[in-house]
Amino acid sequence: MKTREQIKSELEQHNADYKAGKLNVSYSRYLKKYKRLASAYKSYYSVSNRIKRYGAKVTKTSSGYTFTGKRFTAYIFLDGCVTDFWNYQCEDAPRWLTQYLDEMELHLQKSDLLNTLLIADEQFDTIKAESED
Repeated sequence: MKTREQIKSELEQHNADYKAGKLNVSYSRYLKKYKRLASAYKSYYSVSNRIKRYGAKVTKTSSGYTFTGKRFTAYIFLDGCVTDFWNYQCEDAPRWLTQYLDEMELHLQKSDLLNTLLIADEQFDTIKAESED
């Protein structure tokens, strides 16, 4: 996968080539590639792209979603009575990790909960060391 800097340089090169007349394509074709590159540059740090780069996976189930990280798996579902919020259930996670995740605030958006789970999976060893102190 390309880095954000590679996408930016490709975007700038594409723009410069079109302005110099080197591409020999119509404006609509130039604009299509420009928009694709600009979108990739803008959404580089989105939760879904970070999950893909990290190697975790999110799959849809009948009752919600399954986050499969490198160190644990969590089931994500919509919960609540008056106000809906996203909740999780970890079956194979250690107790200290569930305590860490329970300290986080309510997640009104699925992306917030996925971001929290991704950070917990990325920083698994750091969180474990802090909880054992």
